[in-house]
Amino acid sequence: GRIGVMVEGRLRCVGSLQALKSRYGQGYKLDLRLQPEQAEAAVERVLAALRRQFDGVEVAEVEPPNLSLTVPQAGTPLSELFGALVALRESLPVQEASVTQCTLEQIFLLMASKAALRASGSAAA
Repeated sequence: GRIGVMVEGRLRCVGSLQALKSRYGQGYKLDLRLQPEQAEAAVERVLAALRRQFDGVEVAEVEPPNLSLTVPQAGTPLSELFGALVALRESLPVQEASVTQCTLEQIFLLMASKAALRASGSAAA
């Protein structure tokens, strides 16, 4: 099936769910659960290990023992990302790891915020 996204009555994009996620998504979301007794000390080591392998890794939330990160999709094959997670689990106190793509809701919000920016930019001019 195909999905169309309309913002302020104008069709902004059309495509399959996966095509929209790939084109407009902001990257992969990485959720890690660290071993509670070592979580505080391990956060920086986990971040350093991921940043050595992938450009643009950003922290979304740190609430030990949980750590949420974003990794840009561009130039990051899923196979390499999963390989890095396996290595992290073997070498650092990482108990669980999950990788997800952006949601359709996040794409809708991105489109709406871009429209709001355009509207405020044209109103200021």
